[in-house]
Amino acid sequence: MDLNKPLFLLFCGILMLYSTQTGLAQEVPERNHLVQVGYGALSLQEIGVRIGNSSTLFFPVRKRVKQVVGPVQVSYSKALNTKWSIGAIASYTLIRSIREDIEENQSGETQFIKSGEDQSRFYTFMPTIQINWNKPALVQVYSGVSLGVLIVDYKGWGNLGEETRHTTKAAFLGHLNLLGIRIGKRVGGYVEGGIGTHGLATGGLYYSF
Repeated sequence: MDLNKPLFLLFCGILMLYSTQTGLAQEVPERNHLVQVGYGALSLQEIGVRIGNSSTLFFPVRKRVKQVVGPVQVSYSKALNTKWSIGAIASYTLIRSIREDIEENQSGETQFIKSGEDQSRFYTFMPTIQINWNKPALVQVYSGVSLGVLIVDYKGWGNLGEETRHTTKAAFLGHLNLLGIRIGKRVGGYVEGGIGTHGLATGGLYYSF
């Protein structure tokens, strides 16, 4: 696994956020620290696996997604002023797929026989920057972008449970939060809609201090 390029780009992103912090120091909200815990759906990882599985329809083997967990997300951000915030977000996604051989029985009927299982674990860590569209209030509307490292740990097993393949790769990816809505004061909930590693839709809870 070659992590040099993704880590270098991540380092550049952190430096950019630091320079942004020093250049945007203005009026700071009373509670300028925010911790969020959330769960996403239809992430870039899941969509990619499902598309990859669908390509096997043209061959005498079929793969289908059996289980999806995540992305489970934890993030921290600090308000530089009432308009801008910077921080970081980490996420974990688990996707399990079943491999099935397509055969015909003596009666000429098609049957699917399990031949193995694939498991992919996705880990992300990304610096993030957020813009608030209104001043701090009971309802906060915002957008943002995250760029950083995605690590994929893939394992494949045969029908008898023997490991057939194990690879680990890294890539530089991101997430665009098109619109987020946060409701509450010190403690509350949030929903977001976007494109990327955190899912088309995300929701969860937050705590500000």
